[in-house]
Amino acid sequence: MTTRTVIQAAIVPMVAVLIFAAQVYRQYAYDLTVWKGGGMGMFASIDGPSTRLIKVFLIAPDGTLRPIATLPTDLKQRADRAVVEPAESNLRSLASAVNQRHWVLTGMDEVPPPPGIPGEGSGVVSSPRIGPAARSSPLSPIAFTGTRIEFIKIGFDITSFAITAERALVFELDR
Repeated sequence: MTTRTVIQAAIVPMVAVLIFAAQVYRQYAYDLTVWKGGGMGMFASIDGPSTRLIKVFLIAPDGTLRPIATLPTDLKQRADRAVVEPAESNLRSLASAVNQRHWVLTGMDEVPPPPGIPGEGSGVVSSPRIGPAARSSPLSPIAFTGTRIEFIKIGFDITSFAITAERALVFELDR
């Protein structure tokens, strides 16, 4: 074999190893889902976009949290990116965009608590429905001092065979 043939034969495995190393690094360094760019282990893991949640809250002046049930399309795209890669830059981008909006109370919803998170209580609770204010809205904007974003991962405990939920990350940004 010539030196050129050996080099050509080594290029493909070297590139494959580099891609593997980059994906493993991103999966652990940025908590990137294995289904979206993490790549390695995607068929051996339930971790994916369908088992990750982003909850967005407005922080009221008295410190209480007011959940935003449905995000407008442009904010939903930012939230989807944060679900896939919950890096601080993605969470900050979403929180900053929420802080720049005016929000109004649009009604009341009955909201069940997320499954398996300690301290969330049980049963359905009434929660104010908050939505973006339209330009000509007669409703008064809600006063808030910042935004809180919670990143929640749904998992499976193989010892108890139970579905679990873990508040994996909390990010707050003052207005």
